[in-house]
Amino acid sequence: MAQGPAPVQEPGAPVPADGPLVSPSVSSSSFSPGQQVVLSYQIVGAQGVVDEFPQTIEVAGLSIVYNGQTQRVSLNNGVRRVEIGIRYTVQSSEPGVYEIPPQSFSVGGTALEAAAVRVTVTEGPEVNDELLPTVQLTLGKTEFWKGEVIPVGVTILVHPAVQPLSQFFPQVKTPNFAVNRFDRSAGLEAREVNGQIWRAWQMESVLTALQAGAHEVGPAEIKAELLIPDPSSIGDPFGRQQGNRRSLTLTSNTVPVNVKELPLEGRPPDFSGTVGDFEIETEASPVTLKAGDPIAVEIAIHGAGNFDAITPPAMENPDGWRLYEARVSQENRSWGTEPGQIRFTQILIPEKLHTEIPAFVLHYFDPARGSYVTKRTQPIALTVTGEFKPAGEATMGARDFSGPVDATAPTEELGDILDQPLPAGRWVMVTAAAAPTHPWLLHGVPAAFLLLLLGGGVRRRLRAAAAARQPAPGTPRELWQILADLRRGTPGRREFHALVNEYLQAAPWHLKRPPAPGPALQEIATARDRWLYGPEDDAARQPVSDEERRRSLEILSQL
Repeated sequence: MAQGPAPVQEPGAPVPADGPLVSPSVSSSSFSPGQQVVLSYQIVGAQGVVDEFPQTIEVAGLSIVYNGQTQRVSLNNGVRRVEIGIRYTVQSSEPGVYEIPPQSFSVGGTALEAAAVRVTVTEGPEVNDELLPTVQLTLGKTEFWKGEVIPVGVTILVHPAVQPLSQFFPQVKTPNFAVNRFDRSAGLEAREVNGQIWRAWQMESVLTALQAGAHEVGPAEIKAELLIPDPSSIGDPFGRQQGNRRSLTLTSNTVPVNVKELPLEGRPPDFSGTVGDFEIETEASPVTLKAGDPIAVEIAIHGAGNFDAITPPAMENPDGWRLYEARVSQENRSWGTEPGQIRFTQILIPEKLHTEIPAFVLHYFDPARGSYVTKRTQPIALTVTGEFKPAGEATMGARDFSGPVDATAPTEELGDILDQPLPAGRWVMVTAAAAPTHPWLLHGVPAAFLLLLLGGGVRRRLRAAAAARQPAPGTPRELWQILADLRRGTPGRREFHALVNEYLQAAPWHLKRPPAPGPALQEIATARDRWLYGPEDDAARQPVSDEERRRSLEILSQL
């Protein structure tokens, strides 16, 4: 048999001589699955703060969560009296009888122990089924191609007497499909259902099929916290309703679909799986350069479709070019059902004289045509000056030091150094005397020349190092620069979260890895989506609070 709430000492009663007391109570010792009740431990006669109390209470079949403290101070005949309450919320999804074991507390150095509490979770329906929200899952198409981006919608209909206590976050966990996270900014409208006006929350997303064949999409599931009135309270002439808090999992319908395999006929050899409708264009800088100088080519692809499958377009004729790995420099693609854009930066160096940069090629499958499409950019005119030396030309005319060295002195022709011809039949003895030379002239000039050569080499190295430190065109800003802008004041939340989005886009480039997934990344991504892509209302234009800024910087710095 369930026991009722344990008695609590009434305020104003004398404090026991042996010190403070603790007694437990529950707001209801009998409740229904999904309903929340409050478990409270009241400490009376405390002369100090609560030093220790249970942060968590583990009971199989129950969810018990710490919910804060209360404190009440009163005077009775000039005596100060303190009453402290430690509160928890209790909930269960399974009927049964549960016992919460004795709990230990410490107040002002005094150890206390509260008695055990027994609660009963009743069976049977706890609410009127007609009041429960309904969830409807819809798709933009039921027959589509593998890799095609398809709109998904979830509508939650809520009875006017039911009060949602949490946001709705649908999840569609369906094998063989990739489903994007649903938009957090749900649209709200009124709909008539059986003569009553219900509220309808509409949330949107997209999915992409990973496997061809007949499948079922759904169901969509939503974990909801709701305040649902008791059936007996509806229709109260005074408009009063008694409600119970419920934690429910709402489930939608499923949608059968047919996913078509992409055809083999006409498929390009280097097709990457891109499905949609796209355009491609390029621009290059510089287009007038010297032999050996690099060129930055910006490749822009815009349209609607599966951006996740797009890879950097290949150069149609790469002969005579040195190509470096292309990187994403800008991305604004939304979900793929509306026009978006992705940009790549391709660094290349000509290795011979060229008059133009060849075309870049993009292959994709157009679901509207049901066929493959190949698009090419226009070649870009190029002017290259200077000479490209073949690899072997650098050694032409060089002296061969591999043979034996002839150390014999050369034969002197005296006629080369005498201003008069030698008389016939006579020998002339010629001696050479050292010309007087100052030691500074002998050693200083070569040393100065050597320093000049070394100085020129150092200057060239310094210039090359400075050029190497300059970011390539399209490179994201350094993370410390973005953080510095985030620390400064910004006009509103939308501008602040635009910088947050820039940091999230630049982090994989500079960190050489994607940010580690987890609750912190999910939290800041949710805030970014809400303020950057949500409605531009007054809240979006409000300045960012110090607490918002501090929390965002803390998360970004730990990615």
